Amino acid sequence: MLQFFKENHWNPQQRLLVAVSGGIDSMVLLDLLGQLGAPLEVAHVNYGLRGEASEADEQLVRDYCAEKKLTLHLKKVQAADWKSESIQLEARTIRYQWFSELMGGKAGYICTAHHASDSLETILYNLSKGSGVRGLRGIPVENGSIIRPLLFATREEILAYAQERKLVWREDASNQKAIYSRNKIRLQVVPVLKEINPSVEQTVQAHSRFVRAAAHYWEQAVQAFVDQQVPVEGGGWKLSVQGIEQTPYAEELLGEMLAAYGFVFEQVQAAVEALKKGGTGKVFYSESHTLLVERECLWLFLKEDNPAFETLTIPALGQWGDFELKSVPASSIVSLVSPPHVAYFDAQQVQWPLKVRAWQTGDWFIPLGMKGKKKLSDFMIDAKIPLNLKASLPVLESAGAIMWLVGQRIDERFKVKPDSTELIRIEWIKQRTDD
Repeated sequence: MLQFFKENHWNPQQRLLVAVSGGIDSMVLLDLLGQLGAPLEVAHVNYGLRGEASEADEQLVRDYCAEKKLTLHLKKVQAADWKSESIQLEARTIRYQWFSELMGGKAGYICTAHHASDSLETILYNLSKGSGVRGLRGIPVENGSIIRPLLFATREEILAYAQERKLVWREDASNQKAIYSRNKIRLQVVPVLKEINPSVEQTVQAHSRFVRAAAHYWEQAVQAFVDQQVPVEGGGWKLSVQGIEQTPYAEELLGEMLAAYGFVFEQVQAAVEALKKGGTGKVFYSESHTLLVERECLWLFLKEDNPAFETLTIPALGQWGDFELKSVPASSIVSLVSPPHVAYFDAQQVQWPLKVRAWQTGDWFIPLGMKGKKKLSDFMIDAKIPLNLKASLPVLESAGAIMWLVGQRIDERFKVKPDSTELIRIEWIKQRTDD
């Protein structure tokens, strides 16, 4: 192990906080580190999930630390502390946050007892789940202040060492039950691989070095691909079909890019296929984002929590919800040119009350400057309004006639004419605030 420390440029004389569960792996790690003469401290988490067995694990660690005169840090997790359905993931978060608190930003290492067999199982698990290049790197020897000094050893070697040293450890009975994915890999898959290659851990461990090197350059390629895309309003991206077709491995690069937004590769493949076939309107969802195929582009944007506009009745001038209405003499207006969230109307054409609502399929109006009717859906397509904006655009209507696709275009029938004497100025305050 001393040689392993030297190879990784670790200083065995720095403070070492050792994560010890009481199982064979962590007890072997603790014994080996003790032989280095390093300044050790022990951290044990009692999750309280296995009743008396959890208490027995804790007691073993207590007794060992008392015998070796080691500083012991103990954390007990109460039943009320569990907030997630994934206990394993939450347990990991709990212990690593606590380890970081114990280190307090001081120099030193957090030592965990992951070994070569764990790394092999992690690679196989990630491969079965389709995790991409990153998942095939295995468990890193070092990750910030966290080091894994046992990664050179297999489970069999650790067992042989523990028996030779007559160490005492605790067995977790759940580890022998093939009811969890990782257990199935360890108990059913790895033995078959060892029939093919008895040194499979070492082979995969050596191979992981090349995978990590490849992953490094792959991540650089992904970042370069991301940097080439065009940001859009709302924190998303616009990707053109030309850019995808002209980039080698674009589908794979796009898959890595969109994985960060919760999309799986099958969705990415379907989106690219639809894009190449001109499948405008295809939509794909992750938990947080929407991916839209439209106008030879892929549009990525955040999901709207409440995209539909709630109906609002406006009985008179004044401020109502996000709208402010004022009467303005035509003679006081020098120019009708205004920001998109402000519009002027001929007061003589307006019938009260007005209504603000979400636009609906089949809605039509006569866009300013045109003579005939046009469906709102067609107008927005021609105006190249992205789907994420379409969903949040309200309409303003008077006596059932749409007078304004808010923020976009007023209706020809309600426009200000040369003989108009009184105008109504309407401002969408929400849009002004957002801008």
